[in-house]
Amino acid sequence: MLLKTGRRLGSRALCVLAILVVLCSALLLMPAKHARADAGDNYPSQWRSPVAQDTVADTWGEWNRECVSWASWALHDRNGFEMPFHDYAKDWSADAEARGYHTNNTPAVGAIAWWAAFAPGTLQWGHVAWVSSVDANGGFTIEQYNAQVDKNGNPTGVYSTATYAKGAAKSPTGFIHFQDITGSSTPTPTPSAGYDLRQFYVSNGAWLSANVSSAANVKIAGNPAVGNGGTWARDTGGHLRQFYVLNGSWVAADISGATNVNVSGDPAVSSGGIWERDTSNHLRQFYVANGSWTSFDASAAAGNVLIAGNPVVTSAGIYARDTGNHLRQFYVSNGSWTSFDVSAATTISMYGDPAISSGGIYVKDLYGHLQRLYVGSNGWTAYDVSNAAGGVYIYSNPVVDPSGNVWADDSTSHLRQFYPGSNGSWVAADISSAAGVNISSTPAIGTGGTWARDTNNHLRQFYVLNGSWVAADISGASGATVSRDPVVDPGGGMWEAS
Repeated sequence: MLLKTGRRLGSRALCVLAILVVLCSALLLMPAKHARADAGDNYPSQWRSPVAQDTVADTWGEWNRECVSWASWALHDRNGFEMPFHDYAKDWSADAEARGYHTNNTPAVGAIAWWAAFAPGTLQWGHVAWVSSVDANGGFTIEQYNAQVDKNGNPTGVYSTATYAKGAAKSPTGFIHFQDITGSSTPTPTPSAGYDLRQFYVSNGAWLSANVSSAANVKIAGNPAVGNGGTWARDTGGHLRQFYVLNGSWVAADISGATNVNVSGDPAVSSGGIWERDTSNHLRQFYVANGSWTSFDASAAAGNVLIAGNPVVTSAGIYARDTGNHLRQFYVSNGSWTSFDVSAATTISMYGDPAISSGGIYVKDLYGHLQRLYVGSNGWTAYDVSNAAGGVYIYSNPVVDPSGNVWADDSTSHLRQFYPGSNGSWVAADISSAAGVNISSTPAIGTGGTWARDTNNHLRQFYVLNGSWVAADISGASGATVSRDPVVDPGGGMWEAS
C-alpha cells in the first residue's frame, strides 16, 4: 500500500479564504459526542467528496481529505480531543512529544498510527491514521484518508481501513498517544520521555558529543537557545531551564520554579533576558531583578495578545505569530507595551516563526510560500519570494544568513538557498540535490556552513569544498543522532536535542 499522503496547508498553492476557516471552526468546535470506535467514515460533508481534495481548510488548519485532516477529525469526534497543532504527518510525533504526549510502539484504541517520512510504503510527507481496534495478539486496525491511489498513481483522498498483524511489513513507525479511549472514560496523555540536550564540538581534530542532559540529570522537550549565561531549554515538565557549568559540573537552574511560570515552545535569548511563550500563550520576559528571577507578562501589557509561535528578538522589538496566525511586533511606545499587527498591514497570515533581516521579515504563509514583508514607500508590503523563485514552496521556518540569503527546507525535504537573481527574480538553489542529502529540520546558519538534521536524524554541515557542496555527517563522526533543529553556539560548536 503506497501512502501518498501526509500533506498539510502549504504543500499546494491553493487559495483558501480565511473566512472559510472561521466558518468551519464555528461549525465544528463544539463538545464532541464521543462517537463509537466503529463509527466508520463520518468525515464531515463540507470536507468530504464530492468537495475537491485540498480546496478547503478544516477546523485544525489541515487541507480536506488528507490523512492529517481525517486524524484530527477522528480525535475530535471519537476521543473528544482537540489537536494542539497542524503539521505534516511526518512531524506529528515530534510535535506531540514537544507538548508532552508520548510516542511508542504499542497500539491502543484511539491512538494515532504514525509513519515517518520515507518509512516503508510512504513518501516524504509521512502518514497518520486513527487506531480503531487492537486484538489480543498485538494486531490492530486503522481508519484513514488518502492512503489509496488511482490507476495513474494519484491520491484519491478517500476513506479506507487496514489491518496489520503485529510486526507486519510497512507497519507504523510508532503510535502517538494523545488521549486514548482504551481502559478509561477520562484518559490522560502519557508524559513525554523527552530528549537529551547535546553539545557537538571539535576536540583534537575530531567531532565529539557531550550529553549535557545526562550530566545535569534534566531532559528537555524542545529546541535550545544559546547565550546570556548558558544554554536555555524547556524541560519535560514545562519548566524553563538554564544549563551552565558550576564548579566544573553541569547544572540546570529551574527558572520556572523560581518564577512560578511554566512555558511552552522554545526560548529566545536577549541581553535583557529570556523570552518565552507561557502555557497560557502569553509572551513572557524572564530576567533577574534585585538578585531574584522575575517574569514580565508582555502579552498582558500589550492588550492580552496571545501568541502561538516562538518569539524572535530584534532591536525593533519582539516578533511572534499570534493565535490567529498573524505576525505581531511587540514593542514599547511612550512607556507602554503595544502589539502591531504586521499581517493585517500586509494581508499575509503565517505559520511557524519569522526570520528578521535588514531587508525585511521573512515568513512562511498559509500556503507554504516564502514571503518577504517590508516597509516600502506606500507602507507595509508583501513580496512573494516563492513565486519569484519559480514556485518553490517551503516547509520549515526560514532563516537568514549574514549576506541576506534565505534558507529553508522545501516541501520535498530539500535544503534551499533563496537569493535575488536578475531582473527582479529570485533563485532557489537546491543544496540538497547538489550535496545528495535531504533534510527534515529548520536549518541553522553558523561559522563554517549551514547546519540541519537529515532524514535519518543525523546532524549535517553543508558547505562548499573545492567548488562543490558537501554535507559532512557530524552524527556519524560523533556517534550521536539528533531529533530537533540545530542551534549554533557563538562560541563554537552546535547544540541539539537528541
